[in-house]
Amino acid sequence: MKQVEEAKSTESSTIDCNDGAMYFFLDDNSGWRLIVTDAACGSYFYVMEKTSDGGITWEQINENPYSGQAGVAECLLRKSNFQWIRL
Repeated sequence: MKQVEEAKSTESSTIDCNDGAMYFFLDDNSGWRLIVTDAACGSYFYVMEKTSDGGITWEQINENPYSGQAGVAECLLRKSNFQWIRL
């Protein structure tokens, strides 16, 4: 929950240095995360999840957000304006 609380309190996305998951919260309840499901040779596969209860429970919304492509996601999600995720 430490990573969730950190993500709620920042203006942009955060990365969990332990597992590479990326978190973004629009407000105290609505959030999204990319979970690393597999990794090889410096590339990763991800699952996208969302929460509407502040990170207590998570629902998988896309088991393959990059259409089978591996890579490294770069996140820059901002609450106030431009938002993007790039592989």
